[in-house]
Amino acid sequence: MSRFSKSVEARMKRFLTMALAVMAFTMANAQVTPHPTIGGSVFGGGRMADVDGNTTVTVVNCDTISAVYGGNDIAGTVGGANGSTIQIGTAATTDMIRIGSVYGGGNGYYVYNTLIPGDADHPVSSSETNYTVSLVNEDSEGNLSQGAAIDGATACSVPKITKTKITILPAGADADHVQRVRIGELFGGAKNAFVTATADTSTNIKINGGTIYAVFGGNNYGGTLGAGSTHKIVLNNSTTTNTENVVNGDWTGFGREYGIRYLYGGGNKVEAQNVFIS
Repeated sequence: MSRFSKSVEARMKRFLTMALAVMAFTMANAQVTPHPTIGGSVFGGGRMADVDGNTTVTVVNCDTISAVYGGNDIAGTVGGANGSTIQIGTAATTDMIRIGSVYGGGNGYYVYNTLIPGDADHPVSSSETNYTVSLVNEDSEGNLSQGAAIDGATACSVPKITKTKITILPAGADADHVQRVRIGELFGGAKNAFVTATADTSTNIKINGGTIYAVFGGNNYGGTLGAGSTHKIVLNNSTTTNTENVVNGDWTGFGREYGIRYLYGGGNKVEAQNVFIS
């Protein structure tokens, strides 16, 4: 082999070595980018304080969220005419989004001046505000009123909101994006609180993709929906329902096939008003 050929071969080896080193450095840096994770819940509203206007929650990239609420947690009112607007997944979404539960309204799943199951008879104290109401308790969530008390002295309202709107992915989402959203349960209403709009669309859900185990137009455990209101669910043309392969696995909402397993126009344990599914 000539000196020229050996020189070219040596330069090529150095070039390839440098190129591989750059690639390895780039890949290593790409892998250290953390995926956002929220182990608890996200609230558009406050903990126990009123919100005079509307709330907006947009999830672009987040690996895990336990629950998303458009309204308040323990008490208080979202008083804006439009209530809450929740957007899960956008055109900018690049990572998987996994959410246990999504509620257009508030939480309110606490003991409010009722007997604590298995405990002494006394109003709930501030240290017990995270106590989950037992479904078998006679003074359970279904009997809550907006004038209930907390701490036995401080008057407050169980969370309420005017109306809600939830959109899953933007309209026209491509095949890649529709696979990036996984949700366990989606409620247009609240978990155990109040949606007050009457003679109007009180809960509005638009689904343009994603994998969702169960969709409800109304509330989950308790509270009420405004008399005469409508619970609206709109599915894009490619959304499939009653898809058996969408299952609750090791991680809630991580289905094996795009679509919805169960679709209910009304609520789980709460009376609905007018239902519209398209």
